[in-house]
Amino acid sequence: MNLMKSTVVTEKAIENGELNLTSAGLIGDFVAQEEQDEGVRLTPQQKDEIVLPLIGKPTRAVEKELRRVIGAEEKLRL
Repeated sequence: MNLMKSTVVTEKAIENGELNLTSAGLIGDFVAQEEQDEGVRLTPQQKDEIVLPLIGKPTRAVEKELRRVIGAEEKLRL
C-alpha cells in the first residue's frame, strides 16, 4: 500500500479507524492513476489534500467522490 507509506495522514487515519483499508485502496488507485496520467509523482502534501476530505467517510462516499473527480464515464481500477 504505497499511499500509506508515503503519507503520515493516511497511516494515522487507518490506525485510528477513521479510514478503512478498502477506502485507502481506492484512494491509492486514484493517486496512482493521477500520477500515471500526469506523468509526475504527487508530493506527500498533494496526497494529503486528496485524503483529508475523505477521512471518516464510508467507502461508498469515498468512491462517489473519486468518481466525481475523474468523471462519471471513467472507472476506478481496482
